[in-house]
Amino acid sequence: MVVVFALVTGVGWWMLSHTEQLGDATTDDTARIGAEAATKDARPTTTLRDSTGRLNEPGGLITGPTGLRIATVSSTIDNRLFMVGDSVLQGSGPYVPDLLPGWSVISDTRVGRFIDEAVRVVKKRATKDLGEIAVLNLGNNYGQDPVAFAADVDTMMDLLVGVEHVIWVNAGEFEPAQEEVNRVLRAAVMRHPNLTLIDWNGYWDGNPKLTVSDDLHLTPGGNEAYAGLIADAVTRITDLAKQSPKPNPTKPRFSTKGVVPSGSTRRARTTSSTVKPPMESTPETTGPPQTTGPPQTTGPPETTGPPQATLPPTTAP
Repeated sequence: MVVVFALVTGVGWWMLSHTEQLGDATTDDTARIGAEAATKDARPTTTLRDSTGRLNEPGGLITGPTGLRIATVSSTIDNRLFMVGDSVLQGSGPYVPDLLPGWSVISDTRVGRFIDEAVRVVKKRATKDLGEIAVLNLGNNYGQDPVAFAADVDTMMDLLVGVEHVIWVNAGEFEPAQEEVNRVLRAAVMRHPNLTLIDWNGYWDGNPKLTVSDDLHLTPGGNEAYAGLIADAVTRITDLAKQSPKPNPTKPRFSTKGVVPSGSTRRARTTSSTVKPPMESTPETTGPPQTTGPPQTTGPPETTGPPQATLPPTTAP
């Protein structure tokens, strides 16, 4: 009898021990699967979680996991549209006011601008010029240090944390270094819920004739397309959020520095993205920047009417 009792007791303890081990294994597996799912969800995505189209296509928008803000109640927001960037935005920016007539467009650009300088510009101008929407194009000029660039992106977004919508135009990957830039920007949308990217690279890759021979600076048609993507993004984002700009916008103001290259010769690809040109200043104006001599790509060509918001048709690369 004693032997039978000991045997039964031993079997019971053995079963209990293995049941606990099985339970632990199940818990571990669940945690592992959950961690893998979380990692998968944390990857950059272009899903906007709305039904308005423009998903996963060149020129579309890239967001974080929460997608774009979708509201049911209409509201009005500050009508200042603050833009900061480099020579590409300097050339295309003058098209934006005609495409977004309800907004007070304020633009600060410099040829060859790096992101660290742009951070200083935003710090200086935030109090008087920053509203609820900011547009950035930074990354064409890049020091080829993704860690430093990512830190500068976070510094910029910390300055813009109170801005409702930050729209960042990604870089055309005209050099391998710009692939790093775009990877950093795609990662940034996962950390900053008010950040949305415009996929200029995807659009330009299918329309290479939008840039001149250096593959960076824009043709007149490229300026229109670039501005059109910005206007489209502002319109889509605010429409989904049921936001409209407050009435009575002011005249556009442009602060420009330097002269946009004409693109008549191909630049040296080994040095152009890392050498900062000397600072050149021009006073702030209330319209497109003026130039002397041969026409530059700093403003719209002469037309019989304002540029249209429709974009050029996309062609296969």
